[in-house]
Amino acid sequence: MSKRMFVVTSWQMYTTAVVYLFPIFMLCLLTLIDTTSIPGMIYAPMRSLILLLFCLNPTQASLVFILKNPIHMQHIKEMRIAMWNTLMRIFHIRNTQGVRHTTTRIRESTFTTA
Repeated sequence: MSKRMFVVTSWQMYTTAVVYLFPIFMLCLLTLIDTTSIPGMIYAPMRSLILLLFCLNPTQASLVFILKNPIHMQHIKEMRIAMWNTLMRIFHIRNTQGVRHTTTRIRESTFTTA
């Protein structure tokens, strides 16, 4: 259990670096360098992406807990397969990947804290 918590905490640290430290570093860097030589078509989306990453900071910690839970990952996998099969049926595409629609439900699990 402690190894699993270490992995989850590590992932939270990595995502914090991406959505918090990187945007702050880039915004500070862009205030220090001359940005007049950067074309506006590149600079505007780049700055918007940096601010978007910075705004996602509160969501990343809880998202890591959700995605590291095997029960949630199984449910996400089943939903992804169902959506893929629905899209293939809508666009009349043959199933060449061998992806099957799963109809099994996830068994309820209980976690003990002993």
